[in-house]
Amino acid sequence: MKQTHLKKLLAAVLITTSVAACKKSSEGEHNLSDPISAKGLKAETYQPKTTGASIKGYYQGELVDLLEIENGKYLFSNDVVLNAADVSLAGKPSTEGAVEGKLWTNRKVYYKFATGISDTLKARWIRATAFWTVPGLDFEFIVADANTSDYIELNENSDNSAFSNSIGRKGGPQIISVDPDSYPVGSIAHEIGHALGLHHEQRRPDRDLFINVNTTNSQYIPAPSAFGVGPFDYTSIMIYPSGTSMSRKDGTGWNMQRTQLSEGDRLSTNYKYNQGTHIQAGTYEIEPQHAEGKNLQVAANNKSITIKTDDDGLNQRWQISHVRDGFYKLVPQNNTGKSLDVEGGSTASGTNVIVYTSSTGNNQLWQIVPSYTNDYFRLIPASARKVSLDVQDTATVDDSAVKIGDLSLSKAQLWKFKKIN
Repeated sequence: MKQTHLKKLLAAVLITTSVAACKKSSEGEHNLSDPISAKGLKAETYQPKTTGASIKGYYQGELVDLLEIENGKYLFSNDVVLNAADVSLAGKPSTEGAVEGKLWTNRKVYYKFATGISDTLKARWIRATAFWTVPGLDFEFIVADANTSDYIELNENSDNSAFSNSIGRKGGPQIISVDPDSYPVGSIAHEIGHALGLHHEQRRPDRDLFINVNTTNSQYIPAPSAFGVGPFDYTSIMIYPSGTSMSRKDGTGWNMQRTQLSEGDRLSTNYKYNQGTHIQAGTYEIEPQHAEGKNLQVAANNKSITIKTDDDGLNQRWQISHVRDGFYKLVPQNNTGKSLDVEGGSTASGTNVIVYTSSTGNNQLWQIVPSYTNDYFRLIPASARKVSLDVQDTATVDDSAVKIGDLSLSKAQLWKFKKIN
């Protein structure tokens, strides 16, 4: 993006960051829950003209909760508007797009302004992109030209709405639309977060460990493809404010902020964009946090998985390699034809973890996610995103069984990867 273009644009426009009073929805519009923080900031929402049923459909390969809205479209997560071609409904032929929202190659994000949008919104967009270009994130926002196939088009609305139409790079044109009378720079940065691939913080799969959600609104249900990276982040630019719908476990609340990215936002974004290199390929010993000095191992029956005191055995060493989309294979060095496996592909808590003949199944693919403690990670199977590799009953003695368990705060679900070579 040419710096001269930015300077001229910024110099030409008087930028205001104050948020105007919310405009009333026109008669006949369905006004969705519109949470407002103690500081008066509005959470980003789309205000549909009409609404229908809450339904389930597949989006990016995951079964999600959707709200039917006008023109055959669907609302996902309060501020993501999906076309019929983006989703596949139960019992109908599959029409949805990519299994996973695509990332922006080399962190280069292309954009263009829709015809007729205001200089005010253009200037706010430039300021919002700066949230994501800081050192350590290093995204680059580039004006699309006639040869650019994938780009964000910034639209302006007067409907009291701020929304996107994709989580991640959609492929082809995609939209971010904002009402500048209702939403500040930080709300545009929030919508950019969606376009980069981020979900709302309150929809991460482990959220019930940290917050109470007091609503049956389908737009607050955890997103299957979301992931909980690091501690739950009450200061995230991607979280909604507390209130009647949400509170901390102790009943207190938090303020929504839209002035900067949090450390958690940076951690989550870098995790998503470094998934293939987050854990270097190599051989590791894997130690549970609650039982230091012990390692994950293949038991004597050459099938079961347990923990045992470190003895430098090949059955305690695991070759780790990235397969796709942030999922890894773990191969025991005493039997390299097998892989760490959720027995039978079950998703139920308490299912045995074993080694089994290597395959391409999701029950042998593991997401290695930064946890709540520095240098420790969760191991989450691709076949079941709401469970984690777990030492049964938090046991610490040799030969204690390892299974998958519902996400918890237990140290028996946190693992350190010690690289051998």
